[in-house]
Formats: sequence, C-alpha cells, structure tokens
Amino acid sequence: MPRNIQFFFPESDSRKTAGSKQHKAGSRGSPGRPELRKDGWIVDCVTWNPKWESPPLDADPHDFLWDESTLNGGEPLQQRQKIFDEIYRKRHWDSKDPFYHGFQASGPGAMLKNAQSVIASLHVIIAKAKAYLGKSSLTILDVACGDLQWMSKFLITRDDIEYVGVDIVPDLMRNVKEQFGSLPKAKLAIHDIVATPLNQSYDLVICRDLLQFLWQADAMRALNHISSSGSKFLLATTFPDTTQNEAQNEKDFSVDRKFPYNLELPPFLLEPPICTNYDYNVEHLGLWELPIKQKYEY
Repeated sequence: MPRNIQFFFPESDSRKTAGSKQHKAGSRGSPGRPELRKDGWIVDCVTWNPKWESPPLDADPHDFLWDESTLNGGEPLQQRQKIFDEIYRKRHWDSKDPFYHGFQASGPGAMLKNAQSVIASLHVIIAKAKAYLGKSSLTILDVACGDLQWMSKFLITRDDIEYVGVDIVPDLMRNVKEQFGSLPKAKLAIHDIVATPLNQSYDLVICRDLLQFLWQADAMRALNHISSSGSKFLLATTFPDTTQNEAQNEKDFSVDRKFPYNLELPPFLLEPPICTNYDYNVEHLGLWELPIKQKYEY
C-alpha cells in the first residue's frame, strides 16, 4: 500500500477559501455510511481538508438532463475517430519524456512528472470510496486511458483495484496491450464513450484529459453514458478558471483543438464536486458522486 505522502500544488480557483463563512450544502450520504462531503465545503482531494466554500444552492440539484437540440448535435462519428487516429499516428501529443523509455503517445498529461497530483488524489479517493461503499477493493474504469505511462506505475502499487482501461484508437490499444497486457487485475479494450453506453457499472470512473477535446454535445453524451451506467463516482478534468463555456466552432476538426470546459457552468451545470485538486498546467480534477446531479440554471 502507498506511503502517506502528501503533494501540494497551487490553486487558482476563484471560490472563497477555508476560513470564510460557510453555507450549508446537501449530501447524498445515508445513515451508517461515513460522509464524504464536509458540510458547506469542497475539500482538497489529497488532504481532505476544507478548501473552497461550496456555493449555496437555492434548490436541490436535479437529475442529469440535456437538450441535444440546443448544442447543434455532435461531431460525426467517423470524423471524431479520424481525428484521434491522426493524433496518434502523427504523434501530435508525443510527450518525449527522456526518463521514460516505454511507449509514448498521449501527450504531456500522460507523463509521470505531470501525473503526481492525480496519483496522490487517487490514493486518497480510493481509501475514502472503499470506506464509503464498505468494500475492500474497487473497480475502476479509465475512459480514454491513453498510453498508460503513469497509470501503469500507479497500478503496481495497489492490490485492491480491478482496472479497465478503454480508448477510441485501435492501434493505440494494440500497442498498450502489447506493453501492459500482463498487468494484474487489468483489462484493456477499445471503446468510444461518446457513441456507446457502458454495459456495466464501476466504483470509480476516471475521465481525465478527455472532455476538453470533444464538442459540447459529445462531452454531454459521454457524461450521460457515465452517469447512467450505475457507477458510483466520477473523477474528471475541469477548468474552474473558465468563466463561460464558449460554444466551439462546430466545424473545428483540428487536431490541436481544446475546449477548457468548466463542468459547473452551462451546459454541464454539475453540482459542486466533493473534492478538487490541481492536476497540471491549467487543469484541475473534480470528484462527483454518480449519478450526476445538475444545478438549476438561472
């Protein structure tokens, strides 16, 4: 099991920090279960100490709803697959880590040095989720798992995880299977989370470095498939410094596209996360309980 090491990273979220006046926040916990939410606060995913004041809600969050017609549809399936195939074939996201001698194809976020925060967060989140769910081991789905640079290092430190990694690019997954197919309690498969619902549930779904590369309608579809899968928790990339999720150019088929979605703003409107932590660059991670609950838009 991992040693109790804490990592500290800068935060730039505009919410009020611990020490300011609290507002009461709701919780979906049930009697007999340890509470994950601290009343009125979003906590740090590593220390689990109060960090940001949870914004007060005038009404209880509702089930995840979305109107596809308002988002002008999604990217054509074959076009989306072509984009990610090209990114892989031409190594547009090549990380070039001189200290890693394995397969590299998934960009700077996959590099071990840029994954220290998510690794630290996962160790704590797994412990909290096991206690909350009353389980000795967890099932984890890693959506858009990429080249497994950092995840392969993380998995060998745990004996309490059954891991499933999926990605949309067939050639990428063939290489990943060749290199990491012998990882214990790990399965690897081709899956398009936008086009295909999940056929089983997981204790934790990781959606890191994915949604920001999708059109809004497709990001919503992916979240809907995760939310409706019966899974328990979602750990996803979010951009809290984004003040408005701009409607992207629906003809943007560029391999360099990136949309810094704040998952708490329209059209996503996710309720405040249980915990957050800085990830790398300008990206953050948020943990939400599933199924997704949305705030009312005013």
